[in-house]
Amino acid sequence: MKKIKDFLYEDLSYKIRGCAFAVYNTLGFGHKESVYQKAFAEELKEVGIPFEREKVLGVVYKGRKVGIYRPDFVVDGKVIVEIKAVPAMFKGYELQLTYYLKSTNYKLGFLINFGGRKIDIRRRVWSPNYQRKSDRRKSAINQRKSVLAVLLAIVTLGLLVGGNLAQAAEPQRSGVQISPLSVERDVRPGDDFFFAISFFNPLAHAQQVRPKFKDFVTSASGDVHFLDYSSRRYTISRWADFAKEIIVLGPHEEQVVEVRVRVPEDAEVGGHFGAFFGEVRGNDEGEGPYRVTQNVAAGSLVFLSVLGEGLGDTAWEAELSGFSVEGRELGGLYFASDPLSFRTILSNTGIYHQNVWGGLTVRDMFDGVCGDFPLREKKALPDTYVAYSQPWKPNFPLGRYTATLEMLYGRNGEKSAKQEISFWVIDPRFFLVLGGLGAAIAFIAVRKRRERS
Repeated sequence: MKKIKDFLYEDLSYKIRGCAFAVYNTLGFGHKESVYQKAFAEELKEVGIPFEREKVLGVVYKGRKVGIYRPDFVVDGKVIVEIKAVPAMFKGYELQLTYYLKSTNYKLGFLINFGGRKIDIRRRVWSPNYQRKSDRRKSAINQRKSVLAVLLAIVTLGLLVGGNLAQAAEPQRSGVQISPLSVERDVRPGDDFFFAISFFNPLAHAQQVRPKFKDFVTSASGDVHFLDYSSRRYTISRWADFAKEIIVLGPHEEQVVEVRVRVPEDAEVGGHFGAFFGEVRGNDEGEGPYRVTQNVAAGSLVFLSVLGEGLGDTAWEAELSGFSVEGRELGGLYFASDPLSFRTILSNTGIYHQNVWGGLTVRDMFDGVCGDFPLREKKALPDTYVAYSQPWKPNFPLGRYTATLEMLYGRNGEKSAKQEISFWVIDPRFFLVLGGLGAAIAFIAVRKRRERS
């Protein structure tokens, strides 16, 4: 067999796969995830491969540690292994592993699922300088296919430029861009720390920006409400100070401003939330160098988790409820002719904000996957919920389908909740066919009865 060139950690990869197959061949499917984790650890010990369980890895953003991640296994100090025991893996698991590799500077990861009728092993590589030959071939093919699209775009642009010149002559009057879009920190009472905010002026004239900070709360449905008052103990608008009260940005200029946050010693344990704004001050007379004719504001959200002792897992709890299929139905049978949708709600019953995402897999009566949908990441604040709605069209007009939902939540998706529903789908035309067959049978029966009489 021809070996693959540049196969990253080849020998170790084959050994990891061998351990996974040994576990599955012995245990099969149907056990809890913790059972497979312990069995996989025993296999690694038997073959003499060093490993660490739930090693704490730092998540790095722009050279700074912004969080932690605990993988199921770090094998031989090189490879991350995540163990699953779910009926089917959705794309969100793969994306999660890729993001963890990227943010922890590991190059190789394995996602192993023991919960299906056959073992599912997925190998993912992350490195800016690593690319398989097949990927390069696909890239070259895609580049050739895109040549025609580029030529068409150039022609279209040429036709539109003339009409857009008059509109382009009227410059944008105001605006400011702020980054990052959000800041998340774990803090303790009495902490004193800094973070940086970037203000950028995209316009061709100068602008004057006033940094401001406001607290906000959310309703049960997740709607944000900004507060016009503040409290030293329970809100963070009085905890934060800007290094500058007024920022003057020249044309296309960027400035980085430090924000200092002093967490009070008596700060309440739990989540605290606010938003910083860059308010562009208006100048209706049009005098002076700023030439701004309206007040506008751009901003970003701040999520602080004030930690405490002895809180336990209840501080990061959530409840999955309301998973259902919606559509036109009759007597519990859903019409295949109309689009259906799956709806679900995850309520944050803890005291901190949580990052929520997940996946939905739909299978037909023959156990074939006919829908695999990742659910994008959302933030759920305490005492609120996040809702998802996923449209779906049956691939066969008659049959029984099963939808499996798995949601990840917590700080970094370390917790999970799963629900499964089954339902029947039928095409309304099926009733017409049954009615026609019934009428035909009745007609034949009546005719035979008359012939006998």
